[in-house]
Parts: sequence; C-alpha cells; structure tokens
Amino acid sequence: MLCIDASVIISAVSPKEPYFSKSKDFLTQIRERNLKVFLPEIIIPEITSGLLRAIGDSKIAQELALSFRSVPNFSFVTVDSRLANLASWVICKTGLKSADAIYVALAYNYNLELITLDKEQLEKGKKLVIVRKP
Repeated sequence: MLCIDASVIISAVSPKEPYFSKSKDFLTQIRERNLKVFLPEIIIPEITSGLLRAIGDSKIAQELALSFRSVPNFSFVTVDSRLANLASWVICKTGLKSADAIYVALAYNYNLELITLDKEQLEKGKKLVIVRKP
C-alpha cells in the first residue's frame, strides 16, 4: 500500500516536468496492478495549485485535480484531529513543513510507503517511513 505526494501526480500530467515519464508510468502501473493508495484530502487543492502554475488554466486544473477522486484504488483520508496531531509530531521529529508532514503522518499511521518527488520529504521523511521516488 502506498501514499503518493501531490508532486508525483502533478509531474505525471505535466509533460514539461523532468520526471513526467517516470511519474506517468508509475501511476499507470498503480492502476493496472490495482495497488491501494491512500491520499490526504489536502492533495486535491495541492494538485489544483500545481497544475494551475504548470498550465495556467484554472478550469482545466480544477477538473483534472477532481478527476483523481474517481480512481477506484485511491482512498482519500480526512485530516482529522488524530492525523493533525500525528503530523505535528512528525514536524517535531523531522522539521518538515506542515503539508509535507501530513503525507508522512498518513504513511506512518497506515504503514505505507511514501512516493514523492519532493527533496525535503525524501530526505527528512525517511527518518520515520519508507520514502522513494516513482
């Protein structure tokens, strides 16, 4: 089971991104192999924001971000008080920024492997969970 950072999804749909092919292939494998993926709810606005910067079209950015809700093997997890408290602990242990810490907290809580392109998450997150690039 996996947790995927928004950076991977943004890269997979943005041909100009350096990891476009690897990220796109990775997401294709997840769908084909029906691997279970847990994502924090904050991923939707993060994807929207990243895509808006990449493509400059707010309508397409939002529609594409929301389309990920229909991926059958993606489960979206609410950031409730328990996950927020765990993210706070992650911040204290790793020094990660708040949104990055939420992904690590989710991976920690569910014993998931975290897939990310974020350099800080890759370095600091490995103190608590298995972290790798796609």
